[in-house]
Amino acid sequence: VNTTMGVGLCSAGCWAYYSKRSLPSLIASCTFGAAYFASAYLIKSNKNPQLGHDIASVASAGLVLTMGSRVLKTKSYKQPLNIATMMTIGGIAAGGYNLKKSLVYREPAEIDFEDKEQKISA
Repeated sequence: VNTTMGVGLCSAGCWAYYSKRSLPSLIASCTFGAAYFASAYLIKSNKNPQLGHDIASVASAGLVLTMGSRVLKTKSYKQPLNIATMMTIGGIAAGGYNLKKSLVYREPAEIDFEDKEQKISA
């Protein structure tokens, strides 16, 4: 999911720069894309998957805030295949997935109280 989002965002930024010479779009898209690539690396390498999902969740929130405000400001939600609309929807979907996975890693470990009582009394 995160690698796909990274490729999609970097591609959209390159397309925006190529078609409209929009340097801010290129920089922002590649920055969000880099965050998704970093999170994908942390998850796939199993070095710190919880941090990877956290990074992707924050990147998704930033993407939804920035692109969502642009969609609402320009009223481009009336065009379903608009790049900003697709980025907002993709950010919501990826953010929901990564937030769910991040919370799974945060579930507390079960403590066996009977085993601790036996060690204390011994």
